[in-house]
Amino acid sequence: MSPKGKQKKVEIPEDGLSDYDRLVLAAITTEAHRPRAIVRIVKRTLDQNQVIQILNRLEENNLVERVSAKGWKAK
Repeated sequence: MSPKGKQKKVEIPEDGLSDYDRLVLAAITTEAHRPRAIVRIVKRTLDQNQVIQILNRLEENNLVERVSAKGWKAK
């Protein structure tokens, strides 16, 4: 198999959080923000839909909580 056909191994951190998860968590550690504000904080590395998906996944892992209808904060 040629080198082009090989896939890179992606290392999963021990805590199971990706770099994007950490980026979103860092944006909401001090105060609650809406997903659109988080997109601006992370300098548009992610779009709003990606941020919402990450927030929902982090909520399932009990790392963030909703503080209002649209606001999120890290626990």
